[in-house]
Amino acid sequence: MTWSNPDDDLSISLFARNIFGHRYRGGASGLAVDTFGAPRATLMEPSTWGIDLTARF
Repeated sequence: MTWSNPDDDLSISLFARNIFGHRYRGGASGLAVDTFGAPRATLMEPSTWGIDLTARF
């Protein structure tokens, strides 16, 4: 979600990823095989959120 002032030289953005903190595996199937044939899974990012402020001169 982003707000910009009428002159478009100031903006404020809010962002959030995985806001409910679910733990899940990434990738097409969630499970991959490494070079030696051992299965491996990659857990995705934890909950993150923030505010981005931008000023243009």
